[in-house]
Amino acid sequence: MKSIHCCRNRGEMVVSLPSLVTRNIQLQALMRQSIQNNFD
Repeated sequence: MKSIHCCRNRGEMVVSLPSLVTRNIQLQALMRQSIQNNFD
């Protein structure tokens, strides 16, 4: 039973990871845009 519970938790982590990564990429893109605007 414990191993099944672990797998379920791991599955939720795997599902939530991509959304975190995309959010991180969006944040980095916004940072780059603001930096470029400051230099222009």
